[in-house]
Amino acid sequence: MTKLTPAQRHRERYEAQVTADGVKAAEAETERAEKARRPRPQQFAQTLTPNRERKTTLSPAQRHLLRTTAVEAVIGESAPARPTDGPAASAYDLLRAQLGEHMVQLKGIKSIERKIEAKKTFLEAYDDHVTTVLATAEETGRASQDEVFVELMIWRIDVGDFDLGLTMAEHALKYGLALPERYNRTLPTLIVEETAEAALKVLKLEKDFDIDILNRVVPVAESFDVNDIVRAKLQKALGKQYLRNALATEPTSDGPAGAKRAAAQAAFDHLTRAFELYDDIGVVKDLDAAKRILAKTPE
Repeated sequence: MTKLTPAQRHRERYEAQVTADGVKAAEAETERAEKARRPRPQQFAQTLTPNRERKTTLSPAQRHLLRTTAVEAVIGESAPARPTDGPAASAYDLLRAQLGEHMVQLKGIKSIERKIEAKKTFLEAYDDHVTTVLATAEETGRASQDEVFVELMIWRIDVGDFDLGLTMAEHALKYGLALPERYNRTLPTLIVEETAEAALKVLKLEKDFDIDILNRVVPVAESFDVNDIVRAKLQKALGKQYLRNALATEPTSDGPAGAKRAAAQAAFDHLTRAFELYDDIGVVKDLDAAKRILAKTPE
């Protein structure tokens, strides 16, 4: 009989623990998922609140294994399918099952506002996975298909976390990750439209939206085949925000010379482009306002 070294014995104990944890967690996850699929009374569906205590179904050993085997999962430049066998696949299956349970709970919430709050809570359970995926891709320059990651990217945009959401979107575009089948839009179209509509909603309330976020999405709209109406929405949002900047800037205020005129010119250019892309986009009044500022502001 071959005598095992202490390191080999440690590895065997570790793998056995991971397997045992995986079986127990999978059984518990299956039971929870089955309960979640059962019809709920309408009253319960309306008052459903997320479980804020349970952040993840993965044990520490499984989380560690998911991290250490992530490099093995990224084996191509065009986002190949994930491995379907082995400990890494089992850990990923647990994440996917957890996401399925959370999506069932979201489906039972009628209020959009409450859905957003629930998503904010649920997202905490997946922080390790998102961090691992981004770090691994940065280290190796490769990534694999990841439906969990893409769904979480959409949630981040939904809850207004555009900083991380767009970082995840850039990863998904770079490595060719696919949207879940239920979406009838391409990934670039979804990214541009969701960001533009979020901005337009804020601007409609006469509040400012971060112009840097909008400009961050412009390369997506210009580099990929995105619907013209969606591109027009982005241009409209940019134009309206630049117009707000122009209106808020006094000609004699401190700052770069010509700041007011520069903002008005940017507003005019973006609004004009929006109209060119879709003439029913609703920018005529804002175009007139930008023209008036340009006429009154010296070059």
